[in-house]
Amino acid sequence: MLFLKAARQQTRLLFVHMPKAGGSSLLELIRFRIFHDRTPRWCYIGNPDEAQQFKAASQQDLMAMDFVGGHVSLETFVEKMQENFSQFFSFTILRDPLTRAVSLYHYICNTPIHFQYEEVKRLSLMNYIASPLYPRNHQCHLLKQSSTAAEAIPFAEQHLHAVGLFEDLPGVVSGLEKIVEFPLGAMPHTNKAPRTSMACSRQVLCDLIRTADAEDMRLYDHFRSRRATRPPTIRPPGDDSPLLEGGEQRNRKPGGEI
Repeated sequence: MLFLKAARQQTRLLFVHMPKAGGSSLLELIRFRIFHDRTPRWCYIGNPDEAQQFKAASQQDLMAMDFVGGHVSLETFVEKMQENFSQFFSFTILRDPLTRAVSLYHYICNTPIHFQYEEVKRLSLMNYIASPLYPRNHQCHLLKQSSTAAEAIPFAEQHLHAVGLFEDLPGVVSGLEKIVEFPLGAMPHTNKAPRTSMACSRQVLCDLIRTADAEDMRLYDHFRSRRATRPPTIRPPGDDSPLLEGGEQRNRKPGGEI
């Protein structure tokens, strides 16, 4: 997990859920391991009714939550929660657009309750990617409601505490362990779609996805290349000592950094 800014140890989480990027497995990890000892106060937005409830919620309601997240753009969360947004550890998981597109197709074709099931099941994978049914550059859109990486990247770096990669889910778990301060174990696997690697071995399909998701490719490549940078400080609760740029603390107390 790439930490973009200093973060305090806590269990108040905000998760921007990219479809088919390991989010369902992560939700299970959060609900049953991070909050293993109690029923969390939970606000998840996964359908239009839940989106309306989120829009209608007061700031007091949202601040009472242990977890806020769902298929809602980072920009929407920031605008709705205002200054309270920073009170949560905010993060997302990105996925290589090549495998994400294939996984999304197979998920829809194997999920009769999905709203696109009847239309998508009649299409081949390549015809789906080429059709208006396929949500192009969806990862950019779920960061900032725009289809360009040039806008999505700085907005994410300004507001998120961390970005994980689907291709390194153990690293996502390790990053969360530093925030919540106890071991979480291995990531469970839910909503796993078949045949992703095999399908992505076809060059013509790869080229089609790269064209359709050109901005998502730029977004993903940017954060993948940043993983080698030094992570900012993770501070214990109550440590309000000033930070230097990059997360270094002035006058750190011993043991104040992980």
